[in-house]
Amino acid sequence: MLRASIIAAISAASALFFSAAAAHALDLEKVLNSPKPCFKRIYTSAHLAKHPRQTVQSIGIETRGRASRTAPFEMEFSIRRRGDRARFRSAAVCSFETAERVRCDLEGDGGIAQFAIGELNGKKRIRLTTD
Repeated sequence: MLRASIIAAISAASALFFSAAAAHALDLEKVLNSPKPCFKRIYTSAHLAKHPRQTVQSIGIETRGRASRTAPFEMEFSIRRRGDRARFRSAAVCSFETAERVRCDLEGDGGIAQFAIGELNGKKRIRLTTD
């Protein structure tokens, strides 16, 4: 049940594309090692009122330590579902599959998340998908 909740919450964000600073030229290693979280989104009450079926109130994804193309590294995924007081947090062990794709295995059979460089409206972005 917990695994299903994690995957459902991350899947709700799976269509999100992350903007990367132009200075990084979409170097995934540099983006993951930026000093601020890779991604953080807190949905306002107004947004949630317009989307009553949305279950995710906030989501955050950040690198723990340093991301490296040559060795596994850790990331943390945090999710707060609508109506929950506490956030669910899960660590993940991640590794680069290619220079443009990272695979993360969430602990406790939490599933798989992948970051990959893709396009949205003709612009390159970093996309999160889940299995």
